Amino acid sequence: MDTRTMIAPALALLLGGCSLMGLDEVEAEPCSALDPAAADRLAAHQACDEALSARAPLSDPCEAWVCNLELEGALYCTVDAPDRDGDGVGDAACVPAGATGDCDDGDATVAPNRDEACDGRDNDCDGVVDEGLLTPGMPARVPDADGSAEQVALAAGAEGFVGVLRREEGGAQALYAWFQGSSPGRVGTLTLRNPLTAADDPGLGVAALSSGDLFAAFAPTTMGCGETVAVGEVDPSGAIASAVLATGLPDLDGELCADRSEDQRLPAVAALDTRRLVAWRTDGGALRLATTDAEGTVMGAVVDGGMLQREPARPALLALPALGAVLLAAPREDGVGLRLVELEASGPALGDEVRVEGAPIRVALGAGAGAGDGVEVGLAIQEGEGRGASLALQRLTVSASAITPGERTAAGASEGAARPAVAWGERPTGWVLSWVERAGVLRAQLFGRERGSAGGAVDLLGVGETAGAELAFGPAVRARSEGGFEVAAHAGGLGEDGTGLYRVPLGCAE
Repeated sequence: MDTRTMIAPALALLLGGCSLMGLDEVEAEPCSALDPAAADRLAAHQACDEALSARAPLSDPCEAWVCNLELEGALYCTVDAPDRDGDGVGDAACVPAGATGDCDDGDATVAPNRDEACDGRDNDCDGVVDEGLLTPGMPARVPDADGSAEQVALAAGAEGFVGVLRREEGGAQALYAWFQGSSPGRVGTLTLRNPLTAADDPGLGVAALSSGDLFAAFAPTTMGCGETVAVGEVDPSGAIASAVLATGLPDLDGELCADRSEDQRLPAVAALDTRRLVAWRTDGGALRLATTDAEGTVMGAVVDGGMLQREPARPALLALPALGAVLLAAPREDGVGLRLVELEASGPALGDEVRVEGAPIRVALGAGAGAGDGVEVGLAIQEGEGRGASLALQRLTVSASAITPGERTAAGASEGAARPAVAWGERPTGWVLSWVERAGVLRAQLFGRERGSAGGAVDLLGVGETAGAELAFGPAVRARSEGGFEVAAHAGGLGEDGTGLYRVPLGCAE
């Protein structure tokens, strides 16, 4: 068989019209076994060039003698696009329109049809990193005493999760603090007001300080004074080591207690250096913000003047130390209002609002990687309630001068997805969005840095098969320093052997 008679038509197909002048004078040159390592492939390309360029010189910068033609179980020299990284795929700039080229001409582990690896690269050139690799580990549970928690708030810190739990004790409401690695511990002798009905429940807010401390907010209704509560670190035995700080939250008129003119509920908290920001809603739909110092002294309060919401939804706060400010996400009637808030000595100072369209019921924020002079941020948005609830991830770039929305990607494919939490991490690389589905299933999904989802949703924990059981509070999600993620949620109604705080690790499957 004359190999040259086979090579010529094959090359014509490969080149899509590239010049082959002088090819008939070139004998077939075997260059390598199939599937060589990248280094061997580069050496084979060089061997082809040395053997044939003198006999058949190529002048087009998008033509090169390379070891890429497969015939009868062997590779032969051929004229094709240059392959600078030796992965067998031509450089992207030299691939004809409509064909698939190399999306990284300097990395031999990245090329179309490669298997995706847990390395933060788009190995298969489909535009998404580490897709299909998110896999849950075995859940770990911290028992919740008698399981009577009536309200739980969870937050992710650098060292782990923190939380506050409110439960009835002796006809009153007691507050418990939880630090990852310990059991929930009673917060001093602080007694909270007992909401008459679920509709009266003002809720809890919590944030983790960089020192590992816990900072919580509680905003009772007009039955009593609003209070923020700060709790210090725990010692190795799990006991709370430092004193409780209680500070009144002023209403619009500056009133702290008996003369209060408005209800206070749905608090959110953020901590930046020694200052804390608390945001909360009133039953009329307005949004208030106040700052306190480390001693609990109120430094000032303001009203967010954006459009009100008839059914108040909890705001979200995200401390951005790189910008020296806190990002506020406030659900509105016609979208999510986004503002940077600086914690000045006189109180919170609000920047201009940027609106993301939608009909939000809940929102959550997570900080990502740096982007120029700003920070990438993930905004999780829940629209609708009950079986009609759905989620999406809105990517943002936030700098001191601008908040710029990026791509928005829908999450999951099932109905009833609610209560989102979001975090950015590496290995796998991307945004992890976690949520509770139909009140009884904890799920998570990985999303690309700039666009798309990186595989389908995965189940982390399911309690829905058990009568009376539900994932009523949470989730929270964080990236672990050693790689991967971790999701926390509180499950109730499972009895003393099942009720408690659950943590589920997430990592790569390769």
